[in-house]
Amino acid sequence: MKTPHPEMNRASVRVPRGLALAVGLACAASLSAAPFDYVEPSHGFRFGDVTVSPFAEVLYFYDTNYDRVPNNEDESHGPSLRGGLDYTYKGNRHTLAGNVWYQWENYNGDGRLDNSQWRESLRYLYETPQGTMLHVDHYWGENYQSDLERGQWHDRRELLLGGGIAHAFSPKTKIQLDVDVEDVAYKNRALYDWREYSADLSLARRFGAKSDAFLTVGASFEESEDYSGFSKAYRLGLGMASRATEKISYRAAVGAEAFDYNGTPGDSMDWAPYYQLGATWRASRKWTWTLTG
Repeated sequence: MKTPHPEMNRASVRVPRGLALAVGLACAASLSAAPFDYVEPSHGFRFGDVTVSPFAEVLYFYDTNYDRVPNNEDESHGPSLRGGLDYTYKGNRHTLAGNVWYQWENYNGDGRLDNSQWRESLRYLYETPQGTMLHVDHYWGENYQSDLERGQWHDRRELLLGGGIAHAFSPKTKIQLDVDVEDVAYKNRALYDWREYSADLSLARRFGAKSDAFLTVGASFEESEDYSGFSKAYRLGLGMASRATEKISYRAAVGAEAFDYNGTPGDSMDWAPYYQLGATWRASRKWTWTLTG
């Protein structure tokens, strides 16, 4: 399930530029899911077929371009705290997994874009007798975001509905198709609500017992109150995930994305590169360290 992109107003165009780095400590009971995982494993409290896992995260982030603009970038840093509850129900061929959490972030330095939000998400999985996985996803969130330096308030409601299908051609090869629609409504009438339709196709291949490689292609089409057409985005990525030991895992990905704002003739469709890096150390059953960038 993807993370909502930055909000759009009368003058904003999203540019995938800048570096965000976070390091922190998580008190949880699971490792990050690899490409072959459909639901993160949970090792919390068991109540029959239901598993409940409380979690807490303490992070400190550094963002070189928090406005996501191509020029005159502003950087900032600050603490991020998140806590919540994961839950999983697993039947014969049915799995229901979800979570509820609250997060608080504080931007220091020259700019301030303090943020607090709560979110609930739910995923339903069904495995056919042939081994094909079907899933339906949902999340609902309320985001309270204020740029105190410039007097802007981006409080909003976020909603996503999606689904997908995944099939393993062999124990080592899997293909997956995901589609979703995301809707964002702002409480500030000066900001335009928007809706995005997305589709992503992924191919994953397992090498050995601990490593996966994956290739992903996708496209998004966005409509907003401030124009009649669609903005388009196209993306391509590849990477790998591996468990170096039973307690240490890492993930690396590189790719590129092109964005055409409202399909306006003459707009640049140049591909902008990006990368994602992450490492996880499960120090104990209850404590997990993560580094992402």
